[in-house]
Amino acid sequence: MLASPHTAEFFIELRLDDSGDAARIYVGDTLVAEAATGTNIGRGQVDLLQGALYSITVEFHQMTRATTMSVLWSSREIVQQPIPTFFLGPRWQALKGSPHRVDLV
Repeated sequence: MLASPHTAEFFIELRLDDSGDAARIYVGDTLVAEAATGTNIGRGQVDLLQGALYSITVEFHQMTRATTMSVLWSSREIVQQPIPTFFLGPRWQALKGSPHRVDLV
């Protein structure tokens, strides 16, 4: 779950260390940003309301070596930064049986 510190348009950015990988991020059912294979960055925007909770889904496709992915946000009031874990709800979980480690920082 994703919470917003204020009502605003947020800019979302996905960053991949390896351009051979791919990722997408959805807020609710809406695709917000996509970093396709061959690119390292995907950008988009989404309107968020303070006090509302949104489902957030990240799809990550690792094609080659071990790598990292970052999800950042910004708005008029917030400089670009990784989404603080404080605004991510407790319902996140790694896929069962996945050999990949998930670290929220």
